[in-house]
Amino acid sequence: MKNIELKSEIENNLVNYYANSITSSDFVNNHIRKFVSIDKEKEEKICDVLAQSQRGWDNIECDAEGATKEQDAEMDKYLEEVTFEILEICSVFDFNERVVWDSGFGYEIGYFLGEGTSYDTWLIDVKTGLIVEPCSHSKSEVFKYTTELINKLTAKYGYEKRFSELF
Repeated sequence: MKNIELKSEIENNLVNYYANSITSSDFVNNHIRKFVSIDKEKEEKICDVLAQSQRGWDNIECDAEGATKEQDAEMDKYLEEVTFEILEICSVFDFNERVVWDSGFGYEIGYFLGEGTSYDTWLIDVKTGLIVEPCSHSKSEVFKYTTELINKLTAKYGYEKRFSELF
């Protein structure tokens, strides 16, 4: 539910940003942080996406008397693309979504369960490693499970862990 609300909040307020009604910092503070906790690095990435997407938004043709159906569809598509890019940065997870915990010393895979039991953590049902039960891990160390991420971590740590049909 939180993901849907955040997606709607971003989509509904991108146009305000593009109209220079709010700054990128205000966008993050007023429309993203009320749903998810993000660190300074993620805030900077979102601000970069906003700045770059502003140029793309400005390049979309729009008639002075109002957008045509085609122009309106193009703008909606663009807003959706930017929204999903920002959501990726926010790393908002769904319950039981596949995630990766990268401790800096190695990585484990598991399922997202929700907020952790201590400050600024996610609760993860870890499926690999020594501890194979729900544990709280720092939000900055938990990422969406993607093939690209697993490939990077395999190269970084020299071993591979992937989900199979068994878990």
